[in-house]
Amino acid sequence: MATSALSLCSQALTLIGANSIASFTEDSAESTVAAMLYKSTYHAMLTETQWHFATRTQKLARHFDTPENGWSYKFALPSDYLYVAVCSDRHYEIYERDLYCNSQDVMLEYVYPVDEVNLPAYFSKALAYNLAAQFAVPITESATKAEFYAGIYQQAVRKARYADASQRPNIPIQDSPYINARFS
Repeated sequence: MATSALSLCSQALTLIGANSIASFTEDSAESTVAAMLYKSTYHAMLTETQWHFATRTQKLARHFDTPENGWSYKFALPSDYLYVAVCSDRHYEIYERDLYCNSQDVMLEYVYPVDEVNLPAYFSKALAYNLAAQFAVPITESATKAEFYAGIYQQAVRKARYADASQRPNIPIQDSPYINARFS
């Protein structure tokens, strides 16, 4: 079964003992809660850490007008941008949907919302537990269930972070004056 926003919400609803949904527009409490909480929960989880699978690099398009806030240049952020992972200019500020800095060119590594069908299994599972924790109180009125799934989510997200970090090999230190000084 392909992962989708709907299937993730249905998994979470099943976990808390509620009915699964076939659409976000159904006339049910489950559907209403899922429609209201899914996107913000998903985006918040993506911004909790720099997920390797959800990172893109892009050269930003510069605006031609001069900023009035002390910066030399203004750049448009990508339409799918959620937050900055790495910016080629370490000194910058973000206002609304623009990045301000003093560099003429900017490369931005940023986190974006990956289409659910492309989510790795480790992230999907953690997201389902996170959704279960979010859905528990409005659907079942059980704070105990919410706390239970919040705890399971914390364990699952730790495993997911480890799995995601292992997708990029560690880069060994090439030169270290401190180590070299020991052998001199």
